[in-house]
Amino acid sequence: MIELFQPVLALFGGEVAIAMAVAAAAAAIATPIMAAQAAEKQAKTEKKMYEYNASLQRAEGEARDKAAKAEEQKIAQRQRLYRGSQKATMAKQGFSIEEGSNIDVLANTYGEFANDRLTTLRNGMLEKMSLNASANLSSMQGKAAMQRGKNQARASYLSAAGAGLKGYDTLSGLNWGGSVKQDKEWELW
Repeated sequence: MIELFQPVLALFGGEVAIAMAVAAAAAAIATPIMAAQAAEKQAKTEKKMYEYNASLQRAEGEARDKAAKAEEQKIAQRQRLYRGSQKATMAKQGFSIEEGSNIDVLANTYGEFANDRLTTLRNGMLEKMSLNASANLSSMQGKAAMQRGKNQARASYLSAAGAGLKGYDTLSGLNWGGSVKQDKEWELW
């Protein structure tokens, strides 16, 4: 990068070249920092979207479960009314223990209504479980998006640090006389 500033050093002197090198280093640092901030913002937005979807799915699951329970109660009410009607009919006809008797009819009717009620509750519970599983998946996708954004931001911040070090290296290679230092000695302490 030092080579880029050689003509400027020769033409304008050290101050302009150093100012340009500082500006270039600042731009090289600012770009990944802005990318990091954008990645973090995007991740937060994605996480919010996934969490919102998850909350909708959970609410839908609860609504379906509640609707199934309400439907089960309606079936139970119809069962009571129908059973009452059957008992009234039996009372008019008299009681019989023969095959195909009134007791068989009552037992069969009870079994059919019980089956309808249990099937309705089961279906509501399965829909709720399915929607809750989808909601959990959405939550996990939100967490993954957030982690992905953090990783992208971390990489961008590291890139900014590298650009800063490169800028420092460029500036340390320039001198005020318009030439480049050829021999650098690095001191560890």
